[in-house]
Amino acid sequence: MIPASSRSMPDLGPYALAVERFPTIRQSLLSAFDECALSSKFEYEGRIGSTHPQARGSIFHRVAAKCFREMARMQEGRIPVDAALAILHETLRQHDVDRACPECRSSSIDPVLRAGGLCVCLECGCRFPTDLMNLPMREVKDLYMVVKKFAHDNEWDVMNLVAVEQRLSTTVRYEYEGGWVERRVTGALDALFATERDTHARVIDFKDTWALPAPTEISFKGYFQQRMYALLVFDYYPSIDRVTLVEFYPRYSEPRTATLHREELEDVRSEITALVERFDRLWAGVIEGQLRGVDGYMPPTAGKRCSYCARPQSCPIPVGLRNEGRIRDGEEAARVARQLVVGKSVVKQSQAALQAWTDAHGPVPIKDAKGVRQLGYVASKQTRRPDRETMERALAMQAAGEPVDLDALYKETLTTRFMEHVPKRGQEDEEAEVLLAALEGALADAQSRAG
Repeated sequence: MIPASSRSMPDLGPYALAVERFPTIRQSLLSAFDECALSSKFEYEGRIGSTHPQARGSIFHRVAAKCFREMARMQEGRIPVDAALAILHETLRQHDVDRACPECRSSSIDPVLRAGGLCVCLECGCRFPTDLMNLPMREVKDLYMVVKKFAHDNEWDVMNLVAVEQRLSTTVRYEYEGGWVERRVTGALDALFATERDTHARVIDFKDTWALPAPTEISFKGYFQQRMYALLVFDYYPSIDRVTLVEFYPRYSEPRTATLHREELEDVRSEITALVERFDRLWAGVIEGQLRGVDGYMPPTAGKRCSYCARPQSCPIPVGLRNEGRIRDGEEAARVARQLVVGKSVVKQSQAALQAWTDAHGPVPIKDAKGVRQLGYVASKQTRRPDRETMERALAMQAAGEPVDLDALYKETLTTRFMEHVPKRGQEDEEAEVLLAALEGALADAQSRAG
């Protein structure tokens, strides 16, 4: 139960510096913090702009949003390819970028002051990252292909389209010793559809990438987005019972989905609230450090985000330890690709040579801290299914009244596989252990008698 006093006026709590700096926490910044706190600090400080792939993805999102609005206006589930390309050409101009504050929607944006890539609203004082970005021509050619596929391959249920690029917000609360802190979080949905008498919402999230997750999975970012969008939609639309995140990959016209139900809402709210509290605590320390003239600490986390970190040279994690994110440019990617090709060839040749050796000499022991292991052939049984001709002949004989043992058609055969394995304990090993135990017992008895 939240005390009535905490509802009467805002309480900044123990992390007031962070609450004042971030009166509203945007989903994009919270997502970056979730993956790597230090990277989110770099991004907020705006030391560099978007990478070219990020700019390409942002431009496509804008094109898709304008296409949805045009389809909704025309009440058509498809958009002609030439119309989509015309929208692309118009979007590349970026003439409508940074024209309104995302918080108060005011058009009073300072035309000169851009502190580290941040726009300043003259009406409410809000600072927000600029959406103006540079996109080289070599990236535009990819956009042509993606936009054409988006228009040609897909039909959308625009009759159930609820909103496009809608920014939703909700409030989460965390407790401290003196009361409660209320924090406002926001997120913008690419597109929102509602079906089944407005009880099932589908949130479209476009992913301009070459990699597709497994058919039953969403991307590595998807878990956070799924839960964040579900929280926003459930709170904003009380009639919604289910929220499905649809990650749509326009390069393949292929979706990946994941669904949350309203009964899971409080778990989701608790997760987001805990993340927000950590966000406030760490940022409060950073801001306090800046006031004292020192750089406050933000913990780094190695992973995929390292590949597009704003300031990789400032990260304390050595490049070789950044796991999936250690490749920073095309030249390094080409070098790693060459190493991989050579490595695969070495593995293939080494395995063939080792198979020939173990075929004649038996398994090779491997030094392993987890226990005794070896590399060699392992015997296993396989059941071979009858071919179609044999099965049809047996069924014909059975239909003619002749007794047929269908189980006998499935023959069990012994085969071997070359693999790493734990050696089986043989009878000789067990007998040796029993003998050793008996000898140790006899020696102990003799020592006790001698004593």
